[in-house]
Amino acid sequence: MPKNANSGIMGVSIRDLWLKRGQQKGKRWEVVVYDPQTRQRLSKSFADGQMVAAKQWGRLTAARYLTGQDTAAQADWKTIGQEMVDLIAAAGRSSEYVKEYQRVVDALAELGARDMKAPNFPILVRRFLEQGKTFAAHRHTVMTVTAYTRNRWLQEIRSIVRHAIDTRRLTFNPIAGLKMATVTKQNKETFQLWELRAMVNTLRESDPYFLCFALMIYTGCRIGEAMHLRWQDVKWEQRVIEVCSQPGVYDLKRGKERYVPFLGELADILQPHRKSDGFIISDEKDRDSPGKTHGLRFKDFMRRCGVPPGGRTPHSTRHTWVSLMLAMDVNAIQVAAWAGHESLLTTQGYAKSQGCYRESVTTWVRGSFQFRVPLAACS
Repeated sequence: MPKNANSGIMGVSIRDLWLKRGQQKGKRWEVVVYDPQTRQRLSKSFADGQMVAAKQWGRLTAARYLTGQDTAAQADWKTIGQEMVDLIAAAGRSSEYVKEYQRVVDALAELGARDMKAPNFPILVRRFLEQGKTFAAHRHTVMTVTAYTRNRWLQEIRSIVRHAIDTRRLTFNPIAGLKMATVTKQNKETFQLWELRAMVNTLRESDPYFLCFALMIYTGCRIGEAMHLRWQDVKWEQRVIEVCSQPGVYDLKRGKERYVPFLGELADILQPHRKSDGFIISDEKDRDSPGKTHGLRFKDFMRRCGVPPGGRTPHSTRHTWVSLMLAMDVNAIQVAAWAGHESLLTTQGYAKSQGCYRESVTTWVRGSFQFRVPLAACS
C-alpha cells in the first residue's frame, strides 16, 4: 500500500501511522478529519485490511464533524460569549451596551452554564430570565427586572447562540423554545403643569440641577443632548438652538441634527449665564455622568421642589415637551422635526398626554411655554 492513501473525501486524509512512528509500514492506517473553520482534528486508526471501513468512517465523520455535530471541543458558553463581547466592542458599540452583554455572559456562567449543547442549558437560561435581577450597582435593594429587560437579555443570548452557529460550534438553536415575555405597554408618565411651575420657578435658580432641567423641558432634548449644548449652538437673533453632533465628544442618536425653538422663558433663564463659547453645563462631571446617575440627581431635584418623583425620569421631560407642543396645535410634522423623530408614529407615541394639557394652554403663544408664575400659584 502507498505511504498515503487518497481518501477521495474533502477534509479527510489517510496516513501510514506506523511509518509516521518510524516502524514497519503498511500495518496501521490513521484517518484524519480536519475542520479548517475551527482548525480542529478527529482521528482514528485502522488495520491494513480495513481500508473500506476507514473510508466509510472518514466519510460519516466528516459529514457530521464538518457541520459541528462531532466537534472535538464543547460549545463553551463563557468562551463564545466572550468572543461576542469582543466583537461588539470592536464594532464600536457604546461601553454600556458592551457591559450589558458582559454581565449577561457572567451571570449565566455563575448559574452553571457550560456546554451550550447540554440538555440543561435552556433550563438555565429560562431560570436566569425568570429570576432576573437588576445589575445596577447603585441599588440598595435587589429589584426584579421588567419584562422588557428580560426580552432584551433573551435577544442578547440569542445573538451569542447565532454566533456559535455561524462559527459551526453549534448546529441547532438550544433555546429555540424560549419565547419573549409579554410586555404590557403603558402610557409614559409626564408632568402636571403645577409640577413644572414648581420646578422652573425663579426661586429654584440657585439649585445645582435647575439649568439641566430647564434645558430639557424647554427644548425637548434627550438628557445627553441637553448636557452637551454649547453657547455657540444658541442662535439668539434667530431664536433657535442648534442640536448637533460633536465628533469625539458626543454623537446624536441616529445623527439627527436639527434646530429647536428658543423662545421666551428659556431665553430669560439663559441670559444671566450667557457666554461666547463653551458648554452651557460647564461642570464636566455633571455633563458626562452616566444615565443612571442623572436619573438619581433628577429625582433628588424633584423632591427638593416638592414634587413626588413617581416613575418619572429625565426622558419624561421629552414626552411632556412633545405633548405640550401638540396640545398648543403645533403641526405634528414640525414637532417631529424638532424632536428628531424619524416617524410621526414615534411622535404620536410620545404625545398620548396632550389631552391633559389642551384646556390649560389655550391662552399660550403657540410653541412658547409659560411656566414661570409666582410661587403661590404652584400650590
